[in-house]
Amino acid sequence: SYPDFRVRECAQFGFDFSDSFPNIKTLDIPIPQQPLKKKLPLFKNGIICTNGISKEIVLLAFFKKIKWKPTKVIFVDDLKIYVEKIGDAMKKENIDFLGLHYSKKENHDKEVNENVFDLQFKYLTEKDIWLSDEQATKLLESKQKEGNP
Repeated sequence: SYPDFRVRECAQFGFDFSDSFPNIKTLDIPIPQQPLKKKLPLFKNGIICTNGISKEIVLLAFFKKIKWKPTKVIFVDDLKIYVEKIGDAMKKENIDFLGLHYSKKENHDKEVNENVFDLQFKYLTEKDIWLSDEQATKLLESKQKEGNP
């Protein structure tokens, strides 16, 4: 199934979101006025599959279904329009939002430094700051000079 494919695809890249809601492994997300022939959006192992329904509608329906209002949503997508739509929906709900738009780089001219990425992600989740590769590298170098790993 498509949800299983998404879970496997994320796992290939080292992402496991199953602990995001540990008490919920799989959950159908009902959408008001959804055509009967369409498959319901589905939450599976921390991943929401929208099945062709607007992401912002599905995300808000998911929150309603589990009776939860987050204080903050971090949303990552390769299409800027989706990041903007989720941002607008979160603003209407008075939910703090951080949207990240990424794009595929056709020619990789350098390898990804995992230490740099780990530091960037840590700063993002803890301080809401995205460090550039250069900033993260300098910070790592200064920590190494101080003897802090």
